[in-house]
Amino acid sequence: MPLPTARVIHAGDVLRAEDIYPDSTWITFKYNVAPLASFATFARVLKANGFAQPNRKRPLGRRFNNPEFGRPVYVGATFNVASRTASFTAQFSPLADLRDENLDYGDEVSRPYRSRSRGIGVAENWLHPDQVTEHTSGQVLNRLWERICILEPQIQEIASLLVTEGPFTGYAPLLATKLSAVELCADLATTSPHYHLRRLAPRFREQFNEIVAVRYGPTARGYTELSHGANLIRGYRSVGQCMKAYEKTNRRLRYEFGATGTGLRSLCAVTAVERGIILATTGYQCPDDPREFRGEEQFLALFDRLVRRALPEFNAIRGNEPEPGDHGSIFEFMSRSASVLRRHTSAQLELAYRALILEGRLTSQTLVLPALLRLQHAGVLRRSAPGIYVAADRFRRALQALRVSDGRWQRLMHGAAE
Repeated sequence: MPLPTARVIHAGDVLRAEDIYPDSTWITFKYNVAPLASFATFARVLKANGFAQPNRKRPLGRRFNNPEFGRPVYVGATFNVASRTASFTAQFSPLADLRDENLDYGDEVSRPYRSRSRGIGVAENWLHPDQVTEHTSGQVLNRLWERICILEPQIQEIASLLVTEGPFTGYAPLLATKLSAVELCADLATTSPHYHLRRLAPRFREQFNEIVAVRYGPTARGYTELSHGANLIRGYRSVGQCMKAYEKTNRRLRYEFGATGTGLRSLCAVTAVERGIILATTGYQCPDDPREFRGEEQFLALFDRLVRRALPEFNAIRGNEPEPGDHGSIFEFMSRSASVLRRHTSAQLELAYRALILEGRLTSQTLVLPALLRLQHAGVLRRSAPGIYVAADRFRRALQALRVSDGRWQRLMHGAAE
């Protein structure tokens, strides 16, 4: 199965769950190390076993190696004095682990807009097209689970050294295993990743309240205009949830959905009905924290739930164009909207049209909510996200034509002024 293409041609040409893989994944192992009550002792034992503090803002950490894997795993450690527990967070990169360096990648290179001196030694986390099949997502998850199972006993040996007295001296029981952060990604093949990234800018405006565009390169780094020189576009759904699109290589575009903290917890949430079904069918009592898992079955079920809930976000920014016969004209767009907004002042109409045509969306700060709802009922607008209203799909081309016409008029006026 080749990589999905970056351009959507048919309405059914959308991403599927099989097209989405976990990339950067942080797993936290929590151990009971009572009666340990001193952080100084905690730090001393860890430092004696190879842990170090990279800087003042980061916790103690070290890299764990295993001969079955070519890349080490970095693990950070923290200590909770009140609960007498030690938490070890492992940072996995399953795509980098699965990547076959013996394959011929031709002229495909990572982030061609960066200077060659940057990123040397960083593991590549994208797969050769020959490695991508309908089973690749399962292979990535199986590889990730295998690494978790191999790493946990290594960490428990370190945690057990923290228990120096009491009836369980030399043994620290594992209390919980939790998904702390995750990035789900999908790669789309294209010979022009920058062109297709620019086409996504209106979709980000439609879906997210806060948007950041970033440009990288040897001569221009930092923030930039959303629809011009950006190499990466990031949209924020809520606290702890972020969607990104960026030029991964000179032959592919990457979509990436990241979730951490409360954002990840809400994404993993299990309803009371779902808890009852799981208990009745498997006998498994769901933990209070939906990010926790026990065993491979719960691990795979957790990622299945994550992918199913994130999949609409991937397809929302990719979008589907209606069939040619379903496009509404500029005149139909103006007629429908004018009939709804006939009681508004000319200044209000100008503000609304300008925001919709140039920014691609309307909010209650631009037009009062009752008017937005009437436009939605009339088929002029649709709600793309809470508080954000965009043109209905059939009028997307009409607004593009108006945007082009306004640009030409602006250039004509600028030329006349000179």
